[in-house]
Amino acid sequence: MNLDSHPLVSLFFKDGNLRHSNIGWGYRPSGLRAKLSGNKFLLFEDAPVRSLKPGDEGGIYGVTVDSRGAMFDASGDSDLIEWLQGGVEVEPETVNLLKRYKDLGVSKYNWSLATDTRDFKEGVLLVDQTCGDVSLKYGGISPADFGRMFEDALAENPESVIYVKTHPDHDFREKQSCFSEGQLCHPRVKLLPADLSPADCFKFCSKVYVGTSLMGMEALIHECEVVSYGWNFYAGWGLTTDRGGEPFPPRSRQHSLLELFQAAYLNYSHYYDSETLVPCSLSEIMDHICVQKTHWLEFQGSWSTHLLKRWHKHVLPKFIQGPRTTVVDSENAERILVWELRRSKAMWLKLSEWKMVLFVPMGLALTFIYRFLSSLMIPGSTLMHVRHHVWRIPSMRVSFQWRN
Repeated sequence: MNLDSHPLVSLFFKDGNLRHSNIGWGYRPSGLRAKLSGNKFLLFEDAPVRSLKPGDEGGIYGVTVDSRGAMFDASGDSDLIEWLQGGVEVEPETVNLLKRYKDLGVSKYNWSLATDTRDFKEGVLLVDQTCGDVSLKYGGISPADFGRMFEDALAENPESVIYVKTHPDHDFREKQSCFSEGQLCHPRVKLLPADLSPADCFKFCSKVYVGTSLMGMEALIHECEVVSYGWNFYAGWGLTTDRGGEPFPPRSRQHSLLELFQAAYLNYSHYYDSETLVPCSLSEIMDHICVQKTHWLEFQGSWSTHLLKRWHKHVLPKFIQGPRTTVVDSENAERILVWELRRSKAMWLKLSEWKMVLFVPMGLALTFIYRFLSSLMIPGSTLMHVRHHVWRIPSMRVSFQWRN
């Protein structure tokens, strides 16, 4: 990973933090080089609330910064683990913040909307990861441990459905599963839809089996029983059933869920407002996620672009994107995107047949500014916050937040 191109690494140092000569990303090659250099170093990783989508598209909310190693390191080589060896002071607002995190269904990735899960039978959940994930190697888990996890789940829950939740990177980055094809095709196993959020999974799975996935911590937040086969930061403090192998990580005491949340999600993580690019709180990040999900609900469904010019078709759908929004270049859609209002009776009659019409009356200057910024492929969500007006039939004026 090229750290110079990461939108939040440069912001971290602009915030008054001293630049160390050796920086890297986790335990990837750049991070290992920095750690083994013999000099001071800082290692960056994704924050527990990372972004809307996997990858760089849609903006990145936060990073963690560690001067010792990584939070998933089973050897305990991490600032976070060092802090957890002692007491953690829980701030008064953390109780409400944790409750809000749970109620909103916030996760590491947040490209999803709440789903009706009443059709899912009660079962247990196996959390898949991607082959080659460095947190597996350094978190004390091997590929064989996923086989042990699978067999344990079958044996310990003979009457239950065994659900498998794949990692988002399987879809967004085409990474491989840690479970074999035979295991995924087992008659008692059901693969969960990729767009089903972790919070929705926990509604019908009260027992969760994990390796080093952050979903283990999220499952604890949602009051699930967690069986851990690795040694990520949340394991070994008395909250999980631990089946990780030797060497055992340093754990000098027990911790409450509030203390873990305070240490990992608040003290250890650095969040940035995606509008102003200045440091912000986790509460403000959750505010932003709420705004996005409100708009995703408003613009969900199928949209037609067949009345748009060619370059309009490339630009305008970005403003209505969402996990349940589809765009087609035909009349076979529920709604239609139109560039500016053509004041003709024929046009009104044509548009009146549609369930919803979205007019985009942008000025020429704003049009070219947007096209220029899009061509630069600016990382993050710089363009998410230009506000304008749209018109719908029947006549209704609404303000919405554009998204890149």
